[in-house]
Formats: sequence, structure tokens, C-alpha cells
Amino acid sequence: MEEQDKATGRKVEEFFDLEFQKGILKNHHSGTRMLALPLSSWLTLNSALRQSFGDGARVYMHQIGYAIGASVAQEFRANSSPPHSVLMKILPGSVMSAGWGKLAMTEDPKETISLTFKLENCASCSYDQHVTPPLCDILVRMLNGVVDEVFKKPHLVNEFRCGYKTDQVCEFSVVKTYAMPEEQKHWASYVIFPWHRSNR
Repeated sequence: MEEQDKATGRKVEEFFDLEFQKGILKNHHSGTRMLALPLSSWLTLNSALRQSFGDGARVYMHQIGYAIGASVAQEFRANSSPPHSVLMKILPGSVMSAGWGKLAMTEDPKETISLTFKLENCASCSYDQHVTPPLCDILVRMLNGVVDEVFKKPHLVNEFRCGYKTDQVCEFSVVKTYAMPEEQKHWASYVIFPWHRSNR
């Protein structure tokens, strides 16, 4: 009970440092600079892409999400270079401290890489956006970028439950694959990492 109270009572200052006079926000642990955006701005981007590109918007959102996720994983490595298992344990706390929601991860012991993510209080589903779910295209590919970069192998990420207009709980499956999808190869031409380069 005491540990639970401590977790719920955590403060923003434990995660971020603000140099107000300079207009600089930094991650408290890594020292890297952060950029804070209102959730409404993030959702406006999502909506604008859908309105401008229709069905093609998913490609743009996938590319944005994948680039963000891969860069987050690279930052983890640059700061401490922990093993894969430790990196994946760090991820839920990082997602929660960034305000995306409460992330939980399960691993299938029968598979080399088979993960399930459950996100409560999903930021993408918290506003009434009057569109058809799922709304988590960027988040799906953020997870994809993270696991691809952490394990240096391509994965398939699928959102099999979207909590829009219900309980704001979304669930995602992650499975290792042996061939990078064509769409993902296209992203890799923009998000160039050494392991991508060797596979093209």
C-alpha cells in the first residue's frame, strides 16, 4: 500500500527539469531536451492528416510514429546501453511519464519475441474526435519503432483493441517477423539506421 501511494503521488519534477528563463525543458535522468505539446495540438495533427490525405493519412502517421519510436529507443541506448530486457522494462515508465497513458507489457515465454502491450487512459482516445477508430496509428508505429530498434529485427505491430468512446484502453500485439514489410522499408529510407541499411 505504501509503495502504491508513493507511485500515485509522484511529481513532474521527478521526471523533468524546466529552465524557465531559457525556455528549456529537459529529461531529469538523461539530460536530453524535451518538447511539451498540448494533447489538443497532437490530436489536431492527427485530424489534419486524416482530412488532408484520407486513407493515405495512415502512411504519414506510420512514418511519424516509427521515427519517434526508433529515436526514443536510440536515446535509451545512448544513455546507458542496457540489455534488451532492461530496455523493454524501462519503456512503460517512459510512456507513463510522458503522459501517453498507463502502459503494461506481457511477454509470451514460448516465443523469442512475442509481446502484448495494454495502454490504459490512451491519449489518442481521450477526446471526442468524431472519427472512426482505431485512432492510434502513430502510437502503433511508435511501439514498432521502439521494438525494431531495441532488438535490431523487424516486427509486426497490430492494435487489436481500441478504447475510443468506451474505456480508453487499447491493446497491441508485437510479433517478430523475418521480412520487413514493403511499407516499413519505405519508412527506413527516411529513418536510416545501420541495421536498416544492412538489410536493404
